[in-house]
Parts: sequence; structure tokens; C-alpha cells
Amino acid sequence: MKLNLMTALCSRNGYSVQESVTAIREMCRGIDYGQDPEELLEQLGLEPDYVMDLLDYYSDYMDEQELRTEDIQDGIL
Repeated sequence: MKLNLMTALCSRNGYSVQESVTAIREMCRGIDYGQDPEELLEQLGLEPDYVMDLLDYYSDYMDEQELRTEDIQDGIL
């Protein structure tokens, strides 16, 4: 059975769902600052097999950041 990144963090690292979300968001920020996604996974003891999952989360993260920027520009936040 292939685990996704969230499940792997919960089962292999013993993270709660909230801790997994936080770890994924921190990795997304790391990618934003130019860190290698495979190295970020390795730091948490995960194989590079999860790099595509992480990049999917990163894409969602970027969409969220873009929406926040638009909201700020529109004076909503």
C-alpha cells in the first residue's frame, strides 16, 4: 500500500493531523525559500518518494498565498 505524505507523517513519524499539516506548511515555506524538496523530506526521515505529494501541497500553498495577496490588495484582510 502506497502512503501519501500526510499519512506517512502520521503513521511513520507519529504526528497528529495538525502536526502533519504544520510540517507540510513548513516544508512549503522551505521550498519558497529555495530549499530542495527532497532534502526537506529527508530531514523528517521520509524518502524522496513523497516529493510529488509535497509539490502538490506546495501548489495548493501557492494558490492560497495568491488568494491572500489578492484579498490584501482588495482591502479585505
